[in-house]
Amino acid sequence: MISENGMMELRKLRDSPRPQDEIAFEDAIARFHLENGPAALSPLFSLFDDAAKSHTRMFTIIHAAETFDDQTYVAALLSETAALADSAPRWLKVLYMRVLNSDSARAELLAQSGRAGSGIRDVLASALDSVVADRPEFGARVAALKNAIG
Repeated sequence: MISENGMMELRKLRDSPRPQDEIAFEDAIARFHLENGPAALSPLFSLFDDAAKSHTRMFTIIHAAETFDDQTYVAALLSETAALADSAPRWLKVLYMRVLNSDSARAELLAQSGRAGSGIRDVLASALDSVVADRPEFGARVAALKNAIG
């Protein structure tokens, strides 16, 4: 079970200006990941913050989340896309760029987004458009994905 105290500790370490807390954050994320399994994904995604001073800590979250199989990871990402679009749109773009760069994750995104409700597909389309706006080289992959899911 995910405790509020555990989440508070992760937020505190995420926001700490102390360089030595980089390792403490990595260790805390690893423990959180091991203790909670796939249930950790949504809470991990909630830790993304566009104002975070440490990109290293944000990438620690990404690397922990990406250790799950594509089906589990993409399902959690889709379920959190609307929240991330509001709270951390820059990191949402990074997450989708990484999915688009992985053939297996991209295929899983295609499969799951095709079954998703129209609200989720609309938010996903907007998130993917923001990826292309910043990184045009993703245009062909995004267009193919958007065409396939409607």
